[in-house]
Amino acid sequence: MPFEPIETQEQLDAIIAKRLKDQKDQTQEVESLRAELQEKDREIATLQKTHAVEWELAKRGLDTPLTAAKVETIKSLIDLDSETDPAEQLDRLERRVPELFQVPRGTGSGYFSKQPVLDRERKLTEEDIAGMTPEEMAKPSVMARIDRFLAGQR
Repeated sequence: MPFEPIETQEQLDAIIAKRLKDQKDQTQEVESLRAELQEKDREIATLQKTHAVEWELAKRGLDTPLTAAKVETIKSLIDLDSETDPAEQLDRLERRVPELFQVPRGTGSGYFSKQPVLDRERKLTEEDIAGMTPEEMAKPSVMARIDRFLAGQR
């Protein structure tokens, strides 16, 4: 594009107006991207806190089908938007409402057992394994079932 000299004030005003508009458009785009990034950061923080709550509940033995209703109640009482760590919130809640954190025990589960005795577990399928997350697969009881499946015992 060859250089064209500016000969009138109107030409100069038009060039300046175009550059200002372009700069404003770029600024708006940057602000939009910044807002999207902040929203994604909030989503990531919420997911991390949700995972932390689930991890803490699993550590306390509240990850069985028999405790599902309690877990939902506990999760509804945790404020993920709070600055307070989810584990700390769970500790406070457990001190206030200890019965929410009691794990039911089935017959023959033993005095120190956290896992209740459940009905016979159903056979594992390839679809079950394909649908598992790496965290689920890492649980010792699940790993044993997967090993049995791979050995042909299903």
